[in-house]
Amino acid sequence: METFGKTLKKYRTAIGISQNGLAKAVNIDPSYINRLEKDFRQPSKELVYSIASFLKLDKVETDELLLAADYAPRYFARELVLNEKMRLMADLISDIETQDTIERMIDDLIEKGRY
Repeated sequence: METFGKTLKKYRTAIGISQNGLAKAVNIDPSYINRLEKDFRQPSKELVYSIASFLKLDKVETDELLLAADYAPRYFARELVLNEKMRLMADLISDIETQDTIERMIDDLIEKGRY
C-alpha cells in the first residue's frame, strides 16, 4: 500500500490541482499539504474526508485514502457488515420450508402492489 502522501498526490495531480489550490479548498495552510505529501505529517480523519470530498473521490478511493492515513475504511467496513448479514440470511433461507414462506410473502406483497 502506498503512503498517504503518495496517495494524496496521485489523486490531487489526477485532477490537475496545485497544492495551493487544494489547501485553499479545504481551508488549510499550503505548507501543510506539502508536508502531508512528503509524509512528514498525518492528517486528521476529518481532513481526509474533506480532501476526499473536494477531490470527488468515490467510495473505493476514499477508503484507499483513509487506509493510507491509518484510519479504518468507511465504506468497505459497511460492506463487510452487509455481506455478513446477507450470509446469515442465506443460511436462514437455505431451509426449504423457510424459502416457501418467504416466496409466499413476496407473492402477497406483489399482489397487493407493495413491491
